[in-house]
Parts: sequence; C-alpha cells; structure tokens
Amino acid sequence: MDTAATRAIEANAPDYHGRGPVPERMSDAEIKASFDAYAAEFDRHIRSLDYRAPELVAEVLARRLSPAHARLDVLDGGCGTGLSAALLRPYARQLTGVDLSPAMLERARRTGLYDVLVESELGGFLAAHAASFDVCVLVDVLIYFGDLHAIIARAARSLRPGGLLALTVEKSDRPGSHMHSSGRYSQHADHVRAALAAAGCVAIEQVEAEIRTESDAPVVGLIVSARTPR
Repeated sequence: MDTAATRAIEANAPDYHGRGPVPERMSDAEIKASFDAYAAEFDRHIRSLDYRAPELVAEVLARRLSPAHARLDVLDGGCGTGLSAALLRPYARQLTGVDLSPAMLERARRTGLYDVLVESELGGFLAAHAASFDVCVLVDVLIYFGDLHAIIARAARSLRPGGLLALTVEKSDRPGSHMHSSGRYSQHADHVRAALAAAGCVAIEQVEAEIRTESDAPVVGLIVSARTPR
C-alpha cells in the first residue's frame, strides 16, 4: 500500500528498528486503529493500486475445488471490507468473515454476501474453531505476522480433513520474515513452506505474482495453497 493507506498504517505502527526484538506481529490495537481510520476510502484506494490478490486466490480455488455449488463452509480470514466475498460466495454454503476492525466489518456487511461476520483477532478465532471449515482463505492478512508457524498451524487446525488453505504473502528475498518500517512483513518462500510442513499441511503450489503496486512499482507476492491430510 502507499499514500493514504501507508500513512494510516504507519501512523499507528511504531518503528522497532534498532530498538529491541522485532515483534512477532503488528499489535491488535495498531491494526484496529489503522483500518478503522482507513475503512471509508479502502476500496477506492486499494483498487487504484492494481490490487489483484483476491482474484489470484480465486484462480487457485478454481483449480483446486470442484465446480462451485455452494456446499462448503468457507472462512475469509482478515476479510476487511469484503473484497474477496463475491469470489468466495459461489463455493460457500456458509461464508464467514473475520476481522479486527469494526469499521471494515460494517462495509463487509453491506455486501450482503456473508452469513457470519465476527470481530476478532484472527489467531484467537482460528484457535476457537477447530475442524470448522472446508476452506480457509487468508488474503493479504499475513503481512501483519512475522513468523508464520503459529498462525498457519491454527489455520490448519481450523480445517476439516482434506480442507484447503489458500493464502497470500508479500515475497521477501531475505531468509525468514522481514519487518518493514510500516510494521508490515514480507516472507521468504522457504519460510512459508516450512510453516506449512510444520502444520502438517500438504503443499500444493506456491507461485509468484504481482499483487499490487507501491510507489508505482510492482509488489511481488506468493500465492500459496495446501491441504490438510485426509
């Protein structure tokens, strides 16, 4: 993100560089304040950045799921204003959206596409909903987490046997996870693979794609899918 988006997030994201250990993720308070302030202009602004992450994940679902017949329990983790909802709805018997920001959730509610919307920290929600979903989609939410092992393990546990996990991260060429001055993180491909393996997921694919622009330059992400064992 850039311009208005970056200003909203950076205003609430402290600079940790050189000031002790890098936190495992941006705090709940930072994320909530940022996106409550940003909600009114989020959709317009993110589309101006050639934002493609929801469509890229939808392509994964189309390849990995049988023709959509609205028969699956689908989780949109970090759903924001609901930009992924129309792409997920054809697969969903029940479509659940989870987000920390009540202002973002109010806009998601206006889409009329979710059966359930929950204001919650993602990790806590996943931990409380073991074996509850057939599909878990995490679009552009893992940029607020550093080490992915814990959150991916919780996402895997939220899925039923053979469930599909589809996610995006921003790609880093540095090992592990890398925190930026904005408080967001990028991830090395090996780190994502290791987190999936530790969670017992069977990796399906991990591809690079341009997910948006920032300062008029493309941002490369990883579009990842995996299944839980049957």
